[in-house]
Amino acid sequence: MMAYSEKWLRLCEAEEEYRIRQYEVMQDQAQMALDLKQALAGPENDLTAMRLLVAMKPGVEIITPLLSQVLGSAIDSSSPDRIVLAREVLAAYKDDPGVRNH
Repeated sequence: MMAYSEKWLRLCEAEEEYRIRQYEVMQDQAQMALDLKQALAGPENDLTAMRLLVAMKPGVEIITPLLSQVLGSAIDSSSPDRIVLAREVLAAYKDDPGVRNH
């Protein structure tokens, strides 16, 4: 049996650590909402916030106050990465009537 490379093992370890941190963040919904709002407000962390929204798919109560920022990124033609991620976030909630009405 072949041994895994050191790079692979570090990647697996990082992925496991990421899942643990993601779980920890999801435990404090109020703080997560504040952190996401702040991250979406600035260009230095908004891509990370969008990637986390896509990965974590938080509840409607978290995403609804962020919709204007996400929608703004979805139509901002200056960054294709932001457009794609924002549209992925919006697509995840497209069937929710509350999100659609907002």
